Amino acid sequence: MSFGGHSFLLAPIRGVTDLAYRNAIQRYFPGFDGALAPYLPLGRDQARLDRALLQLRPEHNQLPTQPQLLCNSLEHFLPLARELHAMGHASVNLDLGCPYPMVTDRKLGARLLAEPKRLISLLDALVAESPIKLALKMRLGYDDSRDCEAIVPAINRLGIDDVTIHARIAKDLYRGPVDVDAFDRVAQKLNTVPTYNGSICSRADLETFAARLSYVRSWMIGRGALSDLGLVSRLKGGKPADFRGTLKSLHDDVMEAIWGKSHLVDHMRGHWKYWADAFVDPTRLFKAFKKARNIADYLKAKDWAFTQPTLF
Repeated sequence: MSFGGHSFLLAPIRGVTDLAYRNAIQRYFPGFDGALAPYLPLGRDQARLDRALLQLRPEHNQLPTQPQLLCNSLEHFLPLARELHAMGHASVNLDLGCPYPMVTDRKLGARLLAEPKRLISLLDALVAESPIKLALKMRLGYDDSRDCEAIVPAINRLGIDDVTIHARIAKDLYRGPVDVDAFDRVAQKLNTVPTYNGSICSRADLETFAARLSYVRSWMIGRGALSDLGLVSRLKGGKPADFRGTLKSLHDDVMEAIWGKSHLVDHMRGHWKYWADAFVDPTRLFKAFKKARNIADYLKAKDWAFTQPTLF
């Protein structure tokens, strides 16, 4: 199956798909047409927010990146939307998909889908007041796959035409099978064709979903692409001549961006959680990074890892 004319978007994964990572993927494993940034940090730490906003400046992003906000009120949304508009962004994504209890317990992310009247009121206010276009990334529901159907009429009425749906409910987190039938049911009621997200880890996965959802032309890939960095390149007909060397170059760029930071080892270990899957023995390889307690340990594990056989 050919995927010419299809678009591929990098999903937001906090602690992983930051500016350095997005730029490195675009440089060494090209193929993505865009990315959705992890949601801007919550709380009163202005310095942290300023750092996150700096990463969203369009001139710093080699891969076109849409910002994402996690909020449940116009008062929180508007100041950030105005700032993003001033940067030159044309749209901002409202996170209705984050499934983690630390978020949903605060009535944010996918939890909003469980209160459709409140959510519709919020969407009305955001579209009316926002200086830039509103996009949505959402789950099928919070604890029921029909939750999001309650807001479809509002999405259509408001003309929101950039919608991404992760084909699971929040309670599933990232476990178990995706519900393609429920995705299709929602998609048939929308005036726009949504982007599909969920469990695309191989060409075979994508071919299965594309055969079932023949009208979809936009696919968001997260963990599958982090574990197989060349996946999207191959889907578009390309392939790195030297996978191991290309991965090492990407690794070095990502590490250089945080060199000297106290959290370097933990941060890089988070990347190897995914990169290890590209090696013949991922369990043994990742175990070496789990044992690393300082930068010297980490560098030793890294040098050894790049001598190990890869799957690609």
